[in-house]
Amino acid sequence: MAHTEKVRYLELLEEAQLKALETTQAYLDVQRYRQTVALAEQNLRDHQAVHQHIEQRVSSGVANRADLMQISGRVSLAQANLMTELANL
Repeated sequence: MAHTEKVRYLELLEEAQLKALETTQAYLDVQRYRQTVALAEQNLRDHQAVHQHIEQRVSSGVANRADLMQISGRVSLAQANLMTELANL
């Protein structure tokens, strides 16, 4: 194999390895984003459940409206975080 051909062959191998690395990185990024979305969805469900519980406590007079306002804010933040993670995906 001539020197020029060998250089071209090695350049081709390098390019193939770089593409394989980029593909693997993209795959891992998607997997990470999917996992983050799943965590954000669970976080939202958890906050919604707490919100419902506090609503019941406020209705029965055991908790005050400040608690309800606080959890409402946290639910809104959990929704915003989920939207952000979905946009990243």
